[in-house]
Amino acid sequence: MTDSDIARILEFDGNDSTVEGLSDDDFEGSQDLEPRLEELEDEGSNDDSSDDDVPLAAVAAHQTSSRRLYFKHENDFTPYPPGMYCQPLAASRVNLLQEPIEYFLRYIPEVMFEIISNYSNQTYLLKKGQNLNTTKEEIKLFFGISIAMSYLGLPRIRMYWANRTRVAMIADRMTRDRYFKIRTNLKLVKDLEVDEASKQNKFWKVNPLIKTVRKACLETPRSQHISVDEQMIPFWGQVSMRQFIRGKPNPCGLKNFVCTTPDGVPLDFFMYEGKGYTILTTNEAEGLDIGGKVVLKLSENFA
Repeated sequence: MTDSDIARILEFDGNDSTVEGLSDDDFEGSQDLEPRLEELEDEGSNDDSSDDDVPLAAVAAHQTSSRRLYFKHENDFTPYPPGMYCQPLAASRVNLLQEPIEYFLRYIPEVMFEIISNYSNQTYLLKKGQNLNTTKEEIKLFFGISIAMSYLGLPRIRMYWANRTRVAMIADRMTRDRYFKIRTNLKLVKDLEVDEASKQNKFWKVNPLIKTVRKACLETPRSQHISVDEQMIPFWGQVSMRQFIRGKPNPCGLKNFVCTTPDGVPLDFFMYEGKGYTILTTNEAEGLDIGGKVVLKLSENFA
């Protein structure tokens, strides 16, 4: 397509149902999104305009901007036959076909809700001298409400109980004050029972939950085809572990390095604690950058 054809297309009024003055030949090749380098060079050499009166710097800038490299796959990718280099992943796919509550309880079992309710009651009793009177069932309800809030996405938590923005599935099951009371006093550990060595882990307050989820991940069937990448867990709270990575879909949050199957099922992970965090202390990590250390650490359970 020439420059004049492009100009005529840009002048097209979207409210008109016809395109006047353009033939089918004018659109030929317009869908080619991967032009080759030699085609760009030919287009630049066939320019009828004269550059005699144009400053040399402007001409050089134009030529530089037009010389972009494009890569094009000549052949379609052919995957390996199933079972040739790894075992079938039928077991991991079966896990994805479970009922949502069964899949959820596989990673966060019933006993974890019992632990949370016990420690929350104990901590509130030490702080206020009163019993929080929460139960395992109420903690499960609290988690369910929090998950529902995460996908409904109202900008303020109180809006789920407000008159104009009330959400019945949440407001009818727990009052606003009760929700905030549990949220403020939620505990997974008893602070007085945690020693100073364990507190070196910056996630020590939620470490029991992390260990429980990771245990379920490690029990997932292994595969030789895996993926290792970093994951941002959206979080805007004031903690020293919070990271900000520009360009990510969720730029602010907690960084998590995760290993998954080709189906996206997590096999292992570990939370990044921030600057100064030692990923590996073995001699094998000497000379590796952070990416190499992450891969080496997450591959420890694949031997």
